[in-house]
Amino acid sequence: MKPSIPKGTRDFNAIEIFNRRFIINCIQRNFEKFGFTPLETPSFENLSTLTGKYGEEDKLDKIGKEKVIEELLDKNISQKSIDKLEPLFKTYNSNEEQIAVLNELLKESEIGKK
Repeated sequence: MKPSIPKGTRDFNAIEIFNRRFIINCIQRNFEKFGFTPLETPSFENLSTLTGKYGEEDKLDKIGKEKVIEELLDKNISQKSIDKLEPLFKTYNSNEEQIAVLNELLKESEIGKK
């Protein structure tokens, strides 16, 4: 078995480490001048955190599309607007497709305000 580093990481040689530390120290000193304090977080996360779902996406899975639509209607959002949002409920859409739908809805809402 050939040793390797984890995917998405890399090794740094001595000169690169020196340069990185110098730059980081300069940035850190400037932040501290303005009252910022350091915060350290773990470098790695639990697998469940990385593979889990969050927020509305999780809510959609738990209560179902119909319940989410009911909540939107209860908040006085029109059925027509909900129909336009429906493509976003499809989890197989790519981010680009979902962003395109959102951009189109935003354009329409701006036109409606004028």
